[in-house]
Amino acid sequence: MTLRILETGGYDGPSLWHDRPVVWGIVARASAETPDIDRLLVLHLEIEALDRRLDRTRLTPYSLPPIPDRVDAPWMLAWATAGLQRLAGDNVSFFGARELEEAGTSEIVVECGHQQTGLLALRIALQQLNASADANRVRMALELEQAFAKRLAPVSASRRPTAGLACILEAARTREIPITSLDPHGLVRELGHGVYRRRLRHTSTSNTSYLGTLIAQDKHLSLHYLAECGLPVPDTLLARDAGQAVANARQIGFPVVVKPNDEGNSAGLHLDLRNEEEVRAAFEVTAGISRSGTVVVQRFLTERHYRVLVVGDRIVGIAERIAAHVVGDGEHSIRELAEIENRNPRRGTLMSDRLKTIAIDETSERILVKQGFSLDDVPHPGLRLELQRIDDLEAGGEAIIQTGKTHPDNEAIIVSAVRAMELDIAGVDLVATDIEASIWETSGGILEVNRDTGFALIQFPTSEGAIDPGPAVIESLFPPGAPVRVPLVAVTGGSGTGAVTRAIGRLLTALGPVTGVAVGDELLLGDRSLVGIDGAGARGKRRILLHPMVEMAVLEIRPDEIVAEGLAFERCDVAVVTSLSGMAPAGLPEAESVICRVVTPEGVLVVAANAPQAVELARGSGSSLVLYGCADDADTIDRHRADGGRAVWLQSKSGASELVIDWAEGRLETAPLPGRIEGSGRVVAAGFAAVLALGLPRDAVLQLARDGGTFLQVG
Repeated sequence: MTLRILETGGYDGPSLWHDRPVVWGIVARASAETPDIDRLLVLHLEIEALDRRLDRTRLTPYSLPPIPDRVDAPWMLAWATAGLQRLAGDNVSFFGARELEEAGTSEIVVECGHQQTGLLALRIALQQLNASADANRVRMALELEQAFAKRLAPVSASRRPTAGLACILEAARTREIPITSLDPHGLVRELGHGVYRRRLRHTSTSNTSYLGTLIAQDKHLSLHYLAECGLPVPDTLLARDAGQAVANARQIGFPVVVKPNDEGNSAGLHLDLRNEEEVRAAFEVTAGISRSGTVVVQRFLTERHYRVLVVGDRIVGIAERIAAHVVGDGEHSIRELAEIENRNPRRGTLMSDRLKTIAIDETSERILVKQGFSLDDVPHPGLRLELQRIDDLEAGGEAIIQTGKTHPDNEAIIVSAVRAMELDIAGVDLVATDIEASIWETSGGILEVNRDTGFALIQFPTSEGAIDPGPAVIESLFPPGAPVRVPLVAVTGGSGTGAVTRAIGRLLTALGPVTGVAVGDELLLGDRSLVGIDGAGARGKRRILLHPMVEMAVLEIRPDEIVAEGLAFERCDVAVVTSLSGMAPAGLPEAESVICRVVTPEGVLVVAANAPQAVELARGSGSSLVLYGCADDADTIDRHRADGGRAVWLQSKSGASELVIDWAEGRLETAPLPGRIEGSGRVVAAGFAAVLALGLPRDAVLQLARDGGTFLQVG
């Protein structure tokens, strides 16, 4: 059995197939061949075996999806493509296949974390499927494992956000905040639409102060600012050469800490230096890491270490950092005590293990020497001995959640420090005798205020009580109840969509909001065309949705664009359907159904009364329905109104045109239009129906109809 790929592609948004991003492939089989069931089962077994062999010290795979009910080559290829992505760490679930009209060809569609990952998984799965059933199983398994480990897993990992960023994006999805990106490198995310849009890069946001970030990156300067605010900080001096570092250490008093002035993540950090030789040696290493060549010499504080995550003025989480250690029992050596502790079932080397195995290495020996011990010594019962640096969780350290236990004085100190830095999100490194006791009455201080926030310590602590910081970050950008999207009208159908889109745009502009319009390949901001910017396709629609001046948006979505690209948005408030185009491929739902599917629960479908198939489609969607039309559509409109439905239509009265509105409130409202509208009554009715469906003040809309204006210029 041999399948070959004829064509591939993908959708980044809602499509005929699914609401999430998917990849698709057209595959063909030689007509003379019959499906090889044995080969399909072998593919299944190979991927299951790969799952069992995965290196879980580096991967946290998802379980394989269930086998499809239909076991044929296209369906198994789709299943394998989804399964390989899940093993690589992408949480995808949807996959499907369908036969095409041309004999021997099929289309498969699979949800993807990223198009590049999905298409690569498809090609790897196809290579395995095309192997003959009697091929060397060992060789095929090895080739699959190598393709997965060297190609798919690295690509998947490179495309996934870090855990800190991922939790923010997930919180945004929970709030149904649109997430897009204009950055060609994909580093900067756009959250929200139009005037409500905010930006996110890693854990930096639109609210992050540039000056605050610069100050926080300079450890000496940042502690100077904190000291000027009267906050407790350890003695800290700047050194540009080894001699100055030694002199600073003498002035401060041993033991001291040496670290780069402008690097984070514990790079070049040397703790508990007790003499001039150690300071001199540490300076040489640390100065080489510092971008400026400068280091800070700081008093070594021996109290308990805490990392505090602050978002705005809110302490989101606190983790106490505890170095890998053992406690003497009077019987076993330090090495034996570490080996005993490493047999703790909570410790291991897998990514999913909360506690990592305690490392016994040169660092352990060096730290023990400073405590007066060696690995083979037997410590007294109850004596605690540290074996690794306090910041090294991968070497067996612990992060214990202590949120909610902060003394009010300490809370004030922490929040004041972040305010002094003018940072919206910060990780504060605090040393205290006990975070439940006031530092002013005991001892301790602030070591650093980091722009590198250290989400991981509270997201993945070694204790219970993990904290998700994502919702707090999103709330700082979009307070509860604040808008995240501009009101959006999507116009689709087989004919007349351009004229309807322009009519709605003119009406909204006349009513006041700054309205972005995408029609054909043209983009407009109010009455002004954005010359030189291509408005075609999904990319053009995104340009309107992300424009910082847009307060409302009206987008023409042609059915051929839906088939080819899917949608550039996941939700719309009003969808206008002029008719059904019949453009969807055989066996798939109508192209216009995709628009109907993304209308918000509170949204409205506005449908032409003279398009019975479109009306039937709209009724089946479950959304609120408004019909529009003219006098020729009276029968359909009257039946809809009799069932309690809303409608907007144009009728003739005394030789002029009149707008009639029945909003299902037991009364009709009318407004005479200046002159007689010939041949475009449905377009005008659609425009007014869409504007009313957005919830704009009806009195203002009716007055606009009476006044007339450029919105009546159809086309």
